[in-house]
Amino acid sequence: MNNQFMMSLNPLTNQELDKIMGGKVTKTTKTTVISPDGTITTKEETVVIED
Repeated sequence: MNNQFMMSLNPLTNQELDKIMGGKVTKTTKTTVISPDGTITTKEETVVIED
């Protein structure tokens, strides 16, 4: 069966999908900081959530 068709029938969050696929559940946090001199810094942090 088509994956996209299944997704539309049963919408899941990425976390739930990861659990079903047997992968690790991760949470990615993206922080963008704009300093006074106009420099843009993007920090990306991925945390693995243990069950």
